[in-house]
Amino acid sequence: MKSPGVIYRKYRQIKKQLLYQKMIEAKKKIHNNCHYATVLPYTDVDGYEKKIKLCTFDFKTNKKLDVCTCPRDCSAFVSVWTKDRVVEDFEKILNSSRLKKTIFPELVVYEWALDKTLTDAKENNKGLGILVVWLINLLEDILKFLNVPEKTL
Repeated sequence: MKSPGVIYRKYRQIKKQLLYQKMIEAKKKIHNNCHYATVLPYTDVDGYEKKIKLCTFDFKTNKKLDVCTCPRDCSAFVSVWTKDRVVEDFEKILNSSRLKKTIFPELVVYEWALDKTLTDAKENNKGLGILVVWLINLLEDILKFLNVPEKTL
């Protein structure tokens, strides 16, 4: 069985990867990420419910709506997501046990595998807990330093 330090390091690595993926999703130029994006539902002549994507960029000045065809090429694209908002949303998901189980089940598995030894040490701000967390961080920094690939000229 792996030590709690190895499991915790893998947990932190996966958590950073998931946050990085959320950041990439937030930066994509898609209709849902645009500040000016609006979806208007309507019923067509056959009675089917459909949705049309509209751009409200020029609406305040010219009272004109455009159909959003390609947000990747749009010069008026303004992302709804800021870095702080993505991190805040990510932390909300991590703080909700129900959401975390459905969205990030691998994090729940690693937390379970830790068996609360390291998490208790982090929450327990007494001498031993502080020492364990400090040693783990020190060892991670040493491993990062030793695993740096050599640069060739």
